[in-house]
Amino acid sequence: MNSDLERSPLECIDASVGDRLAELERPDLDAASRSLIEAHVSACDACREIVELDRRVGGLARAGRLPQPVTTTGSWPKKVIPMAVLAWAASLAGLVLLPPRPVGDPSAVRGEGELRFVRPVEGEVLPGGDLQLRWTELTGAAEYVVEVRDSAGEVAWQGTSPVPEVKLDAGTLSAPSEYRALLTVRPADLAGPVPASVAFRTASWPGVVADRATRAHRWRQILAGIATAFLLGVGVVARWRPPARPC
Repeated sequence: MNSDLERSPLECIDASVGDRLAELERPDLDAASRSLIEAHVSACDACREIVELDRRVGGLARAGRLPQPVTTTGSWPKKVIPMAVLAWAASLAGLVLLPPRPVGDPSAVRGEGELRFVRPVEGEVLPGGDLQLRWTELTGAAEYVVEVRDSAGEVAWQGTSPVPEVKLDAGTLSAPSEYRALLTVRPADLAGPVPASVAFRTASWPGVVADRATRAHRWRQILAGIATAFLLGVGVVARWRPPARPC
């Protein structure tokens, strides 16, 4: 018997007995008490209505015709965890794929006027294979002349390009090693007499990733830290969340 059922607008004739209706569900209820309560129900319209309502509700429940309670099953981690993983992966990708902060004064311009290297940035570590150098474009330039020198000042590679970029095939430069790229333009009067230059190093991919992660711009490091903390927090909450409760 559900003692929490809403009371009838009719008034119980004897509240001291009417309040004991729930005891009728007890299998160990003594015969005297059961007889007393049943006699009360037969005489009290209010309690008889409650007993009848409880009987109907019990029948509907046994037949499976009552709506199931909405429960807080903790399904939110299924939606939040993929988002947290995606944010974490995106932050790490930005951390290791985008160029790091240049060594030295970040506002310094390598080269005079508008001619300067865009990639690599000063002091950047690049993978040993398929190197790509890029620089600003000058209007009217017929071609660009690029020269790469090693730490001893010897020419390791030189060439020209009609566009503001050049790609060095794998094996062109040894790894790991230190280099400086020099850039001039033809006609020469489009730029100053001092070549644009940038220093960089070559290394294996683990060294490249370590350099970019440690010298990434501060905002990318902060985003990666926030995304990592968010992912860990979601994992902890999902692991230790309380059991489902009916709403």
